[in-house]
Amino acid sequence: SSLATCETAMPSHEQHHTKAGVGRAGARSVEGRSPGEVQRDPSRNAVRRQSSNADSGTIERKSSSLLRRGDTRSDCLPKRLANRKRAQERLRPDPVEQWALMEFVQDEISQAEACLSLPLALLLFVSYAIMALLRLNHEDAYGLEQGLEHDIASNANFAFSHAMGHKGIDDVNSVADFYSWSRLGLVPLVLGPARSYGLSEDFLSATHPAPDSCVGEGTWASYARAGGTLNTRGDGSGDHVMRYPQSPEVAVPVEGDFLRYNRLIGGVQFVQTVAESKECAVLQSLQGRFGRWWSKRCTPTPSHYNLPPEDWAAESVEHLHRVEWFLPVNTSAEWQQKLVDMETGCQGTENRSCLCKTCQAAAPFPSGMLGSPWIDETSQKISVRFLIFNPEFGQYALVSSVFFFARSGHIWKMIVVQSFQMNPYGADTLTQAVLVAAFAVWCLILLRNFVAETREVISVLRRYGFDGIWSQYLEFWNVVDWISVLGSIPVLTVWFTFDASVYDINDTVHRMIDQGLMYDETALTDLFSMVDKTNFQAKLQRYLFCAYPLIVMLRLFKSFHAQPRLALVTRTLVECAVDIGHFGLIFCVIAITYTVGGICLFGQDLFYYANFPRALHSTFRMILGDSSWDDLSLVGEVPAGAYYWTFNILVVTVMLNMLLAIIMDAYSTVKESIGDNAETLVSQGQEIYRRFIAIRANTMVAMSDIQEAFLQASADELLREKGDFYRKQDGADDLPLLREHARVSAMGATDLLSFDDLTKKLPSVPPSQLEELMLGAKAAYERAHPNPSPEDQALETLMAGVEGLRHVMQSIYHHFHIEGYAHKQHQSFVHSEHKAANADEEQEEVPPPPQKDVAPSLPELATMFRDGLLTRQEFDGCKQIVLSHLGIVTVNV
Repeated sequence: SSLATCETAMPSHEQHHTKAGVGRAGARSVEGRSPGEVQRDPSRNAVRRQSSNADSGTIERKSSSLLRRGDTRSDCLPKRLANRKRAQERLRPDPVEQWALMEFVQDEISQAEACLSLPLALLLFVSYAIMALLRLNHEDAYGLEQGLEHDIASNANFAFSHAMGHKGIDDVNSVADFYSWSRLGLVPLVLGPARSYGLSEDFLSATHPAPDSCVGEGTWASYARAGGTLNTRGDGSGDHVMRYPQSPEVAVPVEGDFLRYNRLIGGVQFVQTVAESKECAVLQSLQGRFGRWWSKRCTPTPSHYNLPPEDWAAESVEHLHRVEWFLPVNTSAEWQQKLVDMETGCQGTENRSCLCKTCQAAAPFPSGMLGSPWIDETSQKISVRFLIFNPEFGQYALVSSVFFFARSGHIWKMIVVQSFQMNPYGADTLTQAVLVAAFAVWCLILLRNFVAETREVISVLRRYGFDGIWSQYLEFWNVVDWISVLGSIPVLTVWFTFDASVYDINDTVHRMIDQGLMYDETALTDLFSMVDKTNFQAKLQRYLFCAYPLIVMLRLFKSFHAQPRLALVTRTLVECAVDIGHFGLIFCVIAITYTVGGICLFGQDLFYYANFPRALHSTFRMILGDSSWDDLSLVGEVPAGAYYWTFNILVVTVMLNMLLAIIMDAYSTVKESIGDNAETLVSQGQEIYRRFIAIRANTMVAMSDIQEAFLQASADELLREKGDFYRKQDGADDLPLLREHARVSAMGATDLLSFDDLTKKLPSVPPSQLEELMLGAKAAYERAHPNPSPEDQALETLMAGVEGLRHVMQSIYHHFHIEGYAHKQHQSFVHSEHKAANADEEQEEVPPPPQKDVAPSLPELATMFRDGLLTRQEFDGCKQIVLSHLGIVTVNV
């Protein structure tokens, strides 16, 4: 009635304003918006609160002016202010527990830090990608390596028929084939006249009539085989090469020209690794029964020589022996003669010097021959190598033709080209500038992360001591930060060592040119050793460049984890990690079973099932559908079909789909928990920016300051209660211990904090931020602990009752499990009768009747309750059971 009287005394526009305000407040109080709804639009609530505060100030100013004027409506103003105050109080959020509020503040701090680190993490990844791609320059390296490899495979031929060589490196299947390939194919190709500057086929026949005995003399092969001897010198004796000036000072081809755009450094190196000669192990196990018949020693090789070799085996150059050099300064006849001496072991050189130096050094044959062949039974790997410099790409390339002599008698062949840049930072100025800039940005970000993490560690040590490292600092994402920093150390180490090695090679080549040592065998051997070392570092650099982005990816996942929609993937993996772990155990057992079965079934016929690592890799490929039925069917249609069918049904169809089901189930759970109204990356960024602006304007307090205020209040309370406990011998407080206990106390406090309590605890925090803080904590708690449905509540109540009943019955069973009185009387009666009737006869064993559980009497229950063996609840329950079974001897528990 007073409100109606007050409304009649007010103007119409003020009545409308008051009704609207009260109506909105009443609607909000009746509707009771959920915390989740309030949390979804905090800015709207803030605006509403600010407008209501402004309205209160306006009303107060109006009331004071009306009182001064003596307005008749002044008696209604207190009622209006009281109504507005009650409306504002109805807008305040419900009280929340302190631990929920502290968890919300901690989550907000962590999410803000992780979200702010996202741009820096992206910049770290982008700078690293630019740096690695420009550093490796694989586009030019691939073109150079493929061109050199193709030339060796296609043009180093032997088995000539007139001008056509019908065999190449893949046809080298014996020692004789190796020497034919070297003498007629590789050495003339690399050291002979520049074939790329040669004339067209049958050029002489087209210009001058050729004699009948020399048909097709104009071809390269005819020139190389003119007169039945190897003749590839560029001195005009049958090796027609087109020479023309490229510039006023230079005429092409130049010495060592190879494929027009490359130049040979030094010559061709023949080198091999040898095996140790010893008694055959199998003959020793047979006690020498075959030894006299075999009469030779065994030279075992590594097991991987028996299978198709991999690149790492061909690139390794450990324990080099029997090094021979073929140099451009020698004549073609000297090359040919040296290869002949290597093949024959300097036999037939009584009237001349042997050109094979390692053959001369070998021990003579028992028959008194001069030496042993360069290739013998101890040879296990031969490499024919030469070094190329390409100024167009600014790269060195080591070309190796590698032959593995398996002890089965087979020779495996490979062509391996290893290249690296003579300037690791690029050839042109722009590339160098971009690479150096990207490298500098990457290093600065790493340095910034290192400094930030170090400061955080020092801060934790100061606050909590060394125990705080485990309790406060060591979490998964901090470990990821340190891995990203420490993982860069190997990258930087190999980066600078590779630079130093390349610059050493450049200086060595420059010195060899200046001092005329380009064809010195000792200098070339040292140079090739440096190149082998640099190639190893280049390969290690590629491996590290490949591995480090995985660490950067984890660093990005840390930033993604702070955003609900971006964290969907990581949270799904965490959600299903346990299930995938158990499923993975079963999956691994099945996969290993099929791997072992594949080795037993296919290992003798297919090399990719010959050993366990290759078979395991083949099994994984088969899971992904990469399998060849034509190869598997070589062992027979029936056994291969049984293996193939069972594998695809059990592993591919069943197990893989179960894995997908586990992941999708976890994805659905996480997706449902996030909800459709989850905060987006844009809105989260806007919220962080809004807080930043408000903190700068002193209209909002930082979350870290709020957390620090709670911790300080908890520490002060602990000092008041247990001040002596935290005081050291010197009188100072044990701050790390106090800080740790204060954190535990603040995070575990269950005090219910209302808006007024928070206002007292945090007087510097604006009311609007306090309301936002309480609403956010309430919404976060409800998301983490959703209210159960009525059906779930009923089921929980029922299960609690059943559990309580089970506990009572178990107590009865354990406390009163005694022999039944009737069983005792029966046993005593039987024994007495037998003793009295016939003492001499053997006592017959009488089986006892079934044991029963006799309910205790009420006095017994009272005694056990008095002795503390039963609680009041258990005593009342047992008493009711006994009273309900009066007249019955036993109670079945």
